[in-house]
Amino acid sequence: MLEKFTLNMPHPDIELGLPRAAIDYFVTIPHKGVKKNTGLVLFIPGFGMLANAPYVVDKLAPYLANQYNCLVVSVNYFGIHNRPETGAYYRLADDFFDLLREIYSLQASIESPTLSSTPANLPQLQNIATASLNGLGNVLPNQWINSQCQVLLKSGKGEYDSFGLLPVIDYLQVMGEVLKIYQIDTRKIIGFGSSYGGYIASLIGKLSPNTFSTIIDNSGFVKASIPHIISREYIKNSGIFYSFNGLNGYIVHEYLWTLEDEYSPYYFSDAHRAIRSLLHQAHFQKTSAQYHIFHSIQDDITATIAEKDKQVALLKKYAEVFYHRIEPQHIDGKVFKTMEHGMNASLRGLFDIVAKESRRKLFKPEYDNDFTLNKTHRFECVGRSYDFSFKDDYSLEVKITS
Repeated sequence: MLEKFTLNMPHPDIELGLPRAAIDYFVTIPHKGVKKNTGLVLFIPGFGMLANAPYVVDKLAPYLANQYNCLVVSVNYFGIHNRPETGAYYRLADDFFDLLREIYSLQASIESPTLSSTPANLPQLQNIATASLNGLGNVLPNQWINSQCQVLLKSGKGEYDSFGLLPVIDYLQVMGEVLKIYQIDTRKIIGFGSSYGGYIASLIGKLSPNTFSTIIDNSGFVKASIPHIISREYIKNSGIFYSFNGLNGYIVHEYLWTLEDEYSPYYFSDAHRAIRSLLHQAHFQKTSAQYHIFHSIQDDITATIAEKDKQVALLKKYAEVFYHRIEPQHIDGKVFKTMEHGMNASLRGLFDIVAKESRRKLFKPEYDNDFTLNKTHRFECVGRSYDFSFKDDYSLEVKITS
């Protein structure tokens, strides 16, 4: 059974102070209902997938709920609408046509859009971009356009990419709400994600070390990805490209963060990097959570295998870790299908592997968690402190102090 909930008052944006809109989350309940030993799986979608995508609510969540006696919760967290398939829009940068004329010595008259870049105008700006790029494909066919001529992607709902932090806070806040409603076995709380979702799962484990029994990270990042956060300034493939009439190019994210102006309120500082890092040893402490990490040795999208090796070496000082370095001999066509990022892995198959290798059957020894323990965790981050305060009424408050 699937139930939809809305969190009407998400936690404030503690870094940029921008308004927050309500977020939806979805709970799949086992067919047999919530029993004494029913656990909780937080499934975390990656880029390009919503929490209520058909695959999640029709296939993955019912399988995990019924096979493993768990509630399965998935959240349309802040920033999830950052791909065209999840509600983002694209438009041409304001200087697109000027740069195009200069770089390609085009003499033909090109009409520039005069609409302002407001949320109401985004659909029309996308139509302008589509028509313009189709026309340019006739003039400049079969080539990749110069990266200075930027096509911008604007996240839906007026959001930006917090890159991990606000999504983690959203999941922890939603988890508190779920624990108020359902009487689950708090020895079995599992964070599970792939790609960006895998990174968020590991980050949740770092920021709430007394709560989870199991963290499953498939092909996740290990730190903030500058090409994703500040792709306009850091011109590099951000993973999304367009193709119109043979004209190809990369789309960059139209986000607020900057690296060029250190006095801007949107400056992405070393403190912002530190709280998002899974390689910052001072932030870790002993935990009962077992980590199950899967990563292809050929992955070059989220983290190199050398970076993933560093994450695992650090984690092993504080937790039990099962590390799967996927090499060509592991491609079985069932669970692991390619050596590319994510291995096109079966998420149900990954969870089955974890369940089999977990000597504790996905449980941790203690019922208590960060909420019931009233824990406050302080993470020192290059001149700033991020304080995560969990309360036994299942509320969460996160603050930044200088």
